[in-house]
Amino acid sequence: MQRQTNSYGQLLPDQVDRISSLFDAHLDLLADVRELYRDRAVLEREYAVKLKQLAKKASEKKNKNGLSLVVGDNPTKACTESMNQQNTLNHAYSEILSSMSTSAQDHINLAEALSSQITESLKAVERRNDNYKKKQMQFYHTILAGRDKIYAERIKSKQKYDADCAEVEAHRQKSVHDRHTERSARQYDLQRLDMFNSKNVYIISTATANSVKTKFYTEDLPSLEDSFQELQTRLVMDFVGVVTEAQNIQLSHQDILKDRLSTVSAALIEVQPDKDQALFVESNIRPFSLPDDWVFEPCSNYYDTGDLCIDSAPKIVLQNKLARSRAKLRELNPALGKKRADAEEYRDMLTACATDNTPGDMGDTMNNYLDATHEVTALSTSACVLSSEINTIADVLGGDEGGSSPHVFKSSAFSIPTTCGYCKVSIWGLSKQGKTCKSCGLSVHSKCELNVPAKCSNVHGNYKASEIPQSPSSAVSISESRCE
Repeated sequence: MQRQTNSYGQLLPDQVDRISSLFDAHLDLLADVRELYRDRAVLEREYAVKLKQLAKKASEKKNKNGLSLVVGDNPTKACTESMNQQNTLNHAYSEILSSMSTSAQDHINLAEALSSQITESLKAVERRNDNYKKKQMQFYHTILAGRDKIYAERIKSKQKYDADCAEVEAHRQKSVHDRHTERSARQYDLQRLDMFNSKNVYIISTATANSVKTKFYTEDLPSLEDSFQELQTRLVMDFVGVVTEAQNIQLSHQDILKDRLSTVSAALIEVQPDKDQALFVESNIRPFSLPDDWVFEPCSNYYDTGDLCIDSAPKIVLQNKLARSRAKLRELNPALGKKRADAEEYRDMLTACATDNTPGDMGDTMNNYLDATHEVTALSTSACVLSSEINTIADVLGGDEGGSSPHVFKSSAFSIPTTCGYCKVSIWGLSKQGKTCKSCGLSVHSKCELNVPAKCSNVHGNYKASEIPQSPSSAVSISESRCE
């Protein structure tokens, strides 16, 4: 498909609903024209009088709905009669109605030709483009839901961080009056570690939400709007092709109408989707700016800065999360590149179809193209999330990215009592209670996985507890056992 000079994505940011309404107006026009030719075939049998009545009815409908076709719903600029005349598609339709109103010498062969060749073709174009529009709007709601999900994760992580901050303060106050000072200190350290991890998750989710937000408004929505524009262009050109065929049928069947129908054909040839779209853009430009970025918000009862916590234990979690995100991004990039290549290949095929002017023979290609662009958007969003995590964590680690031999954990079920290699607490549960490294055999809770440094020996059974940083609870437990 040919790229548009008046890009909706660039000139009409965040106006998917209005562009969809414009697309609906074009579909309505297609339905109106299809109905028009169907009724005309009936009226051809009743001859010229009823044909004129039909043209009048269609003209009134056109006058009623013409505004939405030219400038869409609720334009920012008032629509004038001059603007209506500037719309090439609107002008072509007017010429069709004029031709019909002056036609009085049609016969049954023309009626049969109009019924079998024109109305069915318009119906096929209408059905196909209606499906395209539904697919695009479904995809719009999908990416909107995906964006809102990431926004919700940021809010959820903030709530978790606030709750953990409150728990830290509660444990601190409790430790002042608790007779079991050592136990209170252990509980306070554990809760404080949870708070730092929650804080890191909150900061990362904020950065991720900002990245996804920017991508949504600068890439996803513009791409969706441009694809809508491309579909609209193809719909108009398909419409022009079918109606042009209707004019050719009339020219071949009635020489008497040749001059009038030639005028209609000339008007159809002059239909310029770019020109009509420029008029629509001019009438719907609205001020727009990206929403403000989110920033770290300290907990009300625990003052802290917006920096990632890089104490020893949280740093290990960050190092593991960084390695995992990089591995995922390495796997994702080839798939993203292939999907982009597929999308370009389908675009080239659509461009070839447009150049050959063969409407109706590109349904599978268009569906494949839309599916490919949707997958590219989904994969690029995943890449955006991973890149944001990587950049956020790498910046704060400053090159200290941990060991180069990470554990390869897999979910495991234990038939005998097993102690977590990190927190030294028994692993409980009915099934898949924890995770075990496939290389060295280290077993940990699922929640402790990211706390283990990337220093796998790659030899089964060859790991030392002393080489694994202990959680505050496990350190206290070991100390108590030695004292006993």
